[in-house]
Amino acid sequence: MDIIRRNKNFLAIILTSAVQIFGALFSLSIISMLDIKFFAIYALILTILDISNSTILFGNEKYFQKNLLKKDKINKYFINTSFSLNIVLSLGLFFIISFFYSRVGNNQSILYIILLSPMLLNFRNFIVLIYRFTRNNIFLLKVKSLIVSLGLILKYIIYIQNFDLIYLVIIIISEQLLEVFFLIILANNEKKYFPDSFIFSFNELKKLFKRLIPIGFSILLFTILIRIEILYINYFLSSLNVAAFFLCVKLFNAMLIFTRSVTQLKFPLLIQAKKDKIMSEFNSFYLLLIASGVFSSIFLYIFGFFYITYFINSDLAFTTDYLPFFSIAIFFHSLSSIRNSYLISIRKEKDIFLPQLISFLSKLIVSYYAILNFGLIGACLSFVVIELMNFSIFNLFLKSTRKLLMFQLFINKNL
Repeated sequence: MDIIRRNKNFLAIILTSAVQIFGALFSLSIISMLDIKFFAIYALILTILDISNSTILFGNEKYFQKNLLKKDKINKYFINTSFSLNIVLSLGLFFIISFFYSRVGNNQSILYIILLSPMLLNFRNFIVLIYRFTRNNIFLLKVKSLIVSLGLILKYIIYIQNFDLIYLVIIIISEQLLEVFFLIILANNEKKYFPDSFIFSFNELKKLFKRLIPIGFSILLFTILIRIEILYINYFLSSLNVAAFFLCVKLFNAMLIFTRSVTQLKFPLLIQAKKDKIMSEFNSFYLLLIASGVFSSIFLYIFGFFYITYFINSDLAFTTDYLPFFSIAIFFHSLSSIRNSYLISIRKEKDIFLPQLISFLSKLIVSYYAILNFGLIGACLSFVVIELMNFSIFNLFLKSTRKLLMFQLFINKNL
């Protein structure tokens, strides 16, 4: 019980992510059972939404907590500018994508636009980070649990009553709105970190955007990186193959809960650590990432097999054959995930971009030829190969990342 009390915030982070993942996966299960063709289309829509959300955040989720305070005072200028830039990017990107879909002119264009509308609520990521910063993770868990539970009940009613898909879409959007409403209305200590004004000066937003460019492009490239195969598969193969690979990627992302939870716990401690404690925090950080990588790898295969077999449309049962590739990939991803946190902690954010760019360009080429020649199994192979190279070879191009690789391979004990 003492261990649980001491680590309740960490447990709350994991449980909140677990609840969110549970809701997402079983929402997908309901959609696949309702209409397998729509499920394939929905997979593409979610892929676009994920890429759009990364574009809107543009890496600021990495800077945000670090800059909430400046000389022990609340940094209102940074907070106001961050929220303002997020809103501008949200509106601009949503308008561009909506215009594109409106030009398509089919009878589902409006449905696609509605499905993409959650990008307008992207700023809720900053609100969540504020709750993380104030260590109010248990409240986040309660809110997420309530919303996911209500959402799943309503979605299941739609499934058993065979209602039109538009009602399902309305529930998905309502979940997002309700979460933002609760986080804002029920905030206490967190309110002092909320923006008190918005800054829409082009020059001020440009300053922040330029500062974010190295990590922003890096995270955006990574988001595209693990989804590029879906776009290639959609072009070269069938919609059923799109749905199968999307399921594997979704499970891969779901199992990152453990790695991300470790990062959310240890990164604030790393950047706040005194000079003589930094190495100790970093060692602890990396060992936890290794443990999370091993566990994620095993759990992805076991849970994925069970989930696809019993909760997904039987037309996608063959997807289980490709799970071992993603189990291997997630282990290497867990190890390499420390790179961004390390470079930010030593104030070498500019070094984040090059390894990610090399990884992205390699993935474009490798996955293209692999899918063209080997189909779906080629997509899975390219996914594993790039994750392995991202951990190893892509870290050799810069001095800072070479030092990190030597540390990760236990060749050097210090950084």
